[in-house]
Amino acid sequence: MDQFFYSLKSRLGMMPALASGLTVLGASIALFGWLYDVEHLYAPLAGAVSMQPNTAIGFVLAGVAVFSAAVRWHYRLRPIRWGLELALLALASVTLFEYVVDVDIGIDTFVMSLSEAANPSAPARRMALSTALGFLLLGSALVANHWLTVKGRFWSRFLAVLALLVALVSLLGYAYDIPALYQGAAGSTAMALSTAMLLFLCSTAVIWLQPKYGFPVLLMSNTMVGAHLRALLPMITVAPLLVGGLVSIGYGHLYSGLLAVALTSVGSVVAAAVVAALSLVVLQRFEAALLVRDRALGHTSNGVMITDHRIAGEPVVYINDAFTQITGYREEDCVGRNPRFLNRDVRSEQLSALAEIRDAVENNESCSVELRNRRADGSIFWNRVHVAPVFDYRGDATHFIGILDDITETKAQQARLEEALKSAEQANAMRDAFVRLITHELRTPLNSALTWLRLMEVDDRPETVEKGIGVVTKSVESQSRLIEDLVDVTSFSVSGVSLEPERTDIGDLVAAVVREQQPAIEAAGLGLQLQVAKGDFTITGDPVRLQQVVRNLLNNASKYTPSGGRIMVTVSATDAEVKLSVADTGKGLDDEQMTQVFEPFWRASSSQPGLGVGLAIVASLVEAHGGEIQVVSGGLNTGATFTVSLPKEHEVEERAALADRIAR
Repeated sequence: MDQFFYSLKSRLGMMPALASGLTVLGASIALFGWLYDVEHLYAPLAGAVSMQPNTAIGFVLAGVAVFSAAVRWHYRLRPIRWGLELALLALASVTLFEYVVDVDIGIDTFVMSLSEAANPSAPARRMALSTALGFLLLGSALVANHWLTVKGRFWSRFLAVLALLVALVSLLGYAYDIPALYQGAAGSTAMALSTAMLLFLCSTAVIWLQPKYGFPVLLMSNTMVGAHLRALLPMITVAPLLVGGLVSIGYGHLYSGLLAVALTSVGSVVAAAVVAALSLVVLQRFEAALLVRDRALGHTSNGVMITDHRIAGEPVVYINDAFTQITGYREEDCVGRNPRFLNRDVRSEQLSALAEIRDAVENNESCSVELRNRRADGSIFWNRVHVAPVFDYRGDATHFIGILDDITETKAQQARLEEALKSAEQANAMRDAFVRLITHELRTPLNSALTWLRLMEVDDRPETVEKGIGVVTKSVESQSRLIEDLVDVTSFSVSGVSLEPERTDIGDLVAAVVREQQPAIEAAGLGLQLQVAKGDFTITGDPVRLQQVVRNLLNNASKYTPSGGRIMVTVSATDAEVKLSVADTGKGLDDEQMTQVFEPFWRASSSQPGLGVGLAIVASLVEAHGGEIQVVSGGLNTGATFTVSLPKEHEVEERAALADRIAR
């Protein structure tokens, strides 16, 4: 029996069309017999109940409507299908109305009048009440079949099954020779055997219009449920009809029809009990296997999500505990929703990965992607998702399973590693640039001193010696400044310079540094002026390093201010901070230079001595004290003003490092 049903799998789509075609053919033959007085066509068995003309018309309407639904007529022809179904409903409703109010509208008489060959001695009678009820159920099932939803499929199948039961009752009446089953209510026309057969056939066709859903899927499935359904089906349908048929044609002379009914019923019950007992054993084993699988899914560390591919919107039907731990979403938050709720607000950032998942679902394929999703609390997390279809026995994808692996920490480690590699590359680049700069800066004054020393060896004139000694002296001083800068860079980078904060008066500190630097600045032909406003200049800071800030600012101003220029130092205070301003009338800076002035190893002019780290050190020290430094210049040859703002109350950092500024 299983082999027989398996052979029908490839023909499921043809079954409704074939059944509807046979229905139209049988009804047309009966109608032809009535129109041309061929009794054997509408009453094949002598003395049997005849199929009435209006019944034949109803089957023609029903058969064509089922055929159109089976072959899926073009949408432009759908109004014809609607018209057929509504005509069938109207025919059934008129007949039921005739029985309720006890009138004869005369549909059959009208049909018979269309043919001159009709036999007036065999007038058509009213359609059977059970037939009208069957047509009403059948037409309603066809109408419900238009709605391709779960509810639409349910009601279509339910109404078609009721119509099939109406036909089955009449067939059993004929099989067991029980007229009460096919004659119906008193005063109503009996349902003909051919009518019951066509109604059974047409109802079955409606049930099989959508073989991918409901009972047809269960019956044809290569599963335990399908096997038991196929085992039970002959017992509850074929066996009773076969035994009853044998009784009705004379092979039941040893017992009556009622006894056959009783024996068949008992046999069916016994057989069903045996199948049920076997089913319980199999179900128990199946349930145990499912329990093991369910517990395995529940205890895995990977998040598991299953969606139903058969329903529009791909709703979630299952999640495990690990999924809840990773995302924060509970089962009631997820079931029935599309998985898109996980990546709300972050979809635009990962369109390619989402498109890959969408293509895999549409093509019933597997894929693995990395996604940024949002937890229930709104936080972002990274996960690696593997999506795979689950196929049924026919090879159709029914569900999709998604395995989630939280890789947030892995991504963070990867980002830190990339940042470390980037910092290492920058450090290597800075090291190379630093080595080249040091090599050049150290070689230049040495070459100059060496040249003059050799010149003085061959030319010992007083003026040559005097000039040479001056050049050598300046070269030595330049070398000394370069070495000091190199020491500062070494101290400030990597480990940083430790700070020892204490309460310090910035006004007194600046005045002391100005007095210290004033002779050298004035010797260079520059004017130096200090202006200290009234106020409280006490802050928490390292006085040694703050002196270095002032000293570096004055050295920078004196290097880039030509002879005859002027340097103005101003100290002011508010309730929250102290400001130090060093303004000069020197070379000035353009807009691009002002963005680079605090970068290590940058100099406005390569002709000036030094490594270009003085202002970078100043910026690092100011930041370590919680302050900020700004530069303002009107452009080239307009001078520049450097302003340092230091908070009065701030927790000074333990160390001031130049490495972070070099990395930036």
